Amino acid sequence: MSSRHRSSLVRAVPSVPPTPIARRTCWTALRNIPRAAIGGVQGTLRQLIYAARQGHTALVLFDHHLAVVEAEPDLPAPIEPHPVAPLVHGIEFRDVWFRYGDDHPWVLRGCR
Repeated sequence: MSSRHRSSLVRAVPSVPPTPIARRTCWTALRNIPRAAIGGVQGTLRQLIYAARQGHTALVLFDHHLAVVEAEPDLPAPIEPHPVAPLVHGIEFRDVWFRYGDDHPWVLRGCR
């Protein structure tokens, strides 16, 4: 079709001005597109941040796990260990003191 025929077709269709309701509906739809796009981006960013936080937490916990697994014994091993008699009646505690660290309070104090 030639450009002359196309332009005559465009002129042949009467232009109808949009009604106020059509204008509002169109404007509302156009206004909601950015909101939907922003919502989609926010949702994606929220998931990305959550995954990064979970990964960081897992790495910190794994670091603590490695510190415990690779820790050396606190007490030196005796040069000549004494043989231990078989357990007959149970375990007896005498004057036991325990705390989790030097800056923590005592959990057990002189338990008997």
